[in-house]
Amino acid sequence: MRKKLGLIMAIILLISFAGLSQVSAAETWTAQTSGTTVNLYDVDFVDSNIGWVVGGSGTILKTTDGGGIWAFQTSGTTAAIYAIDIVDANTGWVVGDSGTILKTTNGGTTWTALTSGTTVNLDDVDFINSSTGWAVGNGGTILKTTDGGTTWTALTSGTTVNLYDVDFVDSNTGWAVGSSGTILKTTNGGTTWTAQISGTGEHLYDVDFVDSNTGWAVGVNNAIRKTTDGGGTWAPESSGITWVILDAVDFVDSNTGWAVGYVPSAFSSPPGSGIILKITDGGSTWTSQTSLLGIGLNAVDFVDSNTGWAVGDSGTILKYGQTGAGSGVTVRGQVAGAPPELTFSIIPGIAPDGGSVTNSAIDFGTLASNTPKTGSQRLSVSTNATGGYNVTADEDHALQSGTNTISDVIGDDSTITQIVAGPWELATTYGFGYTLANSSGSDAYFTTNYKQFADKSATETEQEVMGNAGPVTNSQVNVTYKLNIGPTQPAGTYQNTVTYIATGNF
Repeated sequence: MRKKLGLIMAIILLISFAGLSQVSAAETWTAQTSGTTVNLYDVDFVDSNIGWVVGGSGTILKTTDGGGIWAFQTSGTTAAIYAIDIVDANTGWVVGDSGTILKTTNGGTTWTALTSGTTVNLDDVDFINSSTGWAVGNGGTILKTTDGGTTWTALTSGTTVNLYDVDFVDSNTGWAVGSSGTILKTTNGGTTWTAQISGTGEHLYDVDFVDSNTGWAVGVNNAIRKTTDGGGTWAPESSGITWVILDAVDFVDSNTGWAVGYVPSAFSSPPGSGIILKITDGGSTWTSQTSLLGIGLNAVDFVDSNTGWAVGDSGTILKYGQTGAGSGVTVRGQVAGAPPELTFSIIPGIAPDGGSVTNSAIDFGTLASNTPKTGSQRLSVSTNATGGYNVTADEDHALQSGTNTISDVIGDDSTITQIVAGPWELATTYGFGYTLANSSGSDAYFTTNYKQFADKSATETEQEVMGNAGPVTNSQVNVTYKLNIGPTQPAGTYQNTVTYIATGNF
């Protein structure tokens, strides 16, 4: 009897100029048990299972099952921690009161205090990789490190107002926001900062960019500002709520995002209601998803359009889900002898330069012509199927932006297809493709050269990427995605979806 996984693993390929597609499904926010009553100020997930929240009194919590269980970690400080940034499952930083900066390199098992060189409160931290990051705080403070936080250099911001958030899209380009409508931009990694006109005098508490052009800033008194030209101009948007303080904003692509905060007591009934807003058209249509009595929300983080978390006062953690969304899969059927089992998971691997990788998305960041980029994920299978298993893959279509396409690669000698692997070494060979490498076991269907993904829109049959004729335990194959564009490739939002299906032969 053949058993096919109940849920199919789908990977969104994201190029930025780019955005993820939205999934239509029932939407819910569910309270999770944090085990604390302190105020929680920030949340950061590396995939749909592994994440952290931070808060008052040195609180750091971690989950490895999507928030089903939150475990306390030892921070070694009693200072309030206001922000966290995790670049992979092992490496991350937190910042907080009195210049506090802590770092972990083992998933939070231990946190080490770093020397920030300041005693002012630090409100946010942002790293683009394991070496380079920035922190911002009171009095216009901006710090930068290029050695993973061992040393921090104070940068000249040109302002003395409090800075509450910082966001970089690459090693050069970033923004910081703060009091009195302050927005600063740098294009040289923070060496110099230029003030931008926000159009508001209200405090701005958070900023989030999906690429070098498109971003949002939010703050006090319904302050929502959007730019599509890198901050050259900031246009107002409205939540439709009379007086709302928005503490955080997070977008998964240029259309879909969330903002959280609260409505002060004087302007809400019941008093002090928390608020969650969502937008799906990238424009000005913000809708309220839920209102939480008396609970202010301070941060929000989404790993994709289906899965996210919001945190707030009094130990509040909420998880967002859509019906039908899922991650890990276990298939069981009752037969004589041991029950048949098949598990399949996708593990984040190496991120592209200037991009990111999760278990459900590959973000190549901003592409430059004749500059190939690669990013990887790991496929993991365990099964007791006596006839073994196989994993197949296909794409819904070539990478597309409107009517423009990034074609699947045909290789340096024009031999690459979805069936035939061929060489791809030249920087003048353009397109999208993949290669495989065994990590544990020997189940990869090929390990040299590159192939195209089978194109479902062209009625191509999905192709096997890994398999075995017998039972396996934790057999793992690395998939490396490669992308390269030519100098005439039109700008736009290019994306597609790669789907993996694991099948056991019991």
